[in-house]
Amino acid sequence: MAYIQKAQRKKGVTYRVYIRPPEFKPITKTFTTKREAVRFVRRLDDDKRKIQAFQENKHKTLLSKIIDDYLVNGYKSQRPKEEEYRLNYWRSQTKEKANFRS
Repeated sequence: MAYIQKAQRKKGVTYRVYIRPPEFKPITKTFTTKREAVRFVRRLDDDKRKIQAFQENKHKTLLSKIIDDYLVNGYKSQRPKEEEYRLNYWRSQTKEKANFRS
């Protein structure tokens, strides 16, 4: 959770962003304009959403689907039949059993 605090200084007004991540020390960053502070907070929120979306999707990808996609669109070696045989073997061993996790 992040919030913005307005502070009066000798040189004028500054805006401090406080970020309190769970189980970590609070982080602060100071900006000269409120617009910069708000932009920083929005960027953090966007990055957080991207990370969460990636992690959610990561666990739903089946290895068999990755192999199928690779066979259709992937790199073709000098021995494509041999490569296809190996990948089909791994697909048969992992078919719909478990999710691929990187």
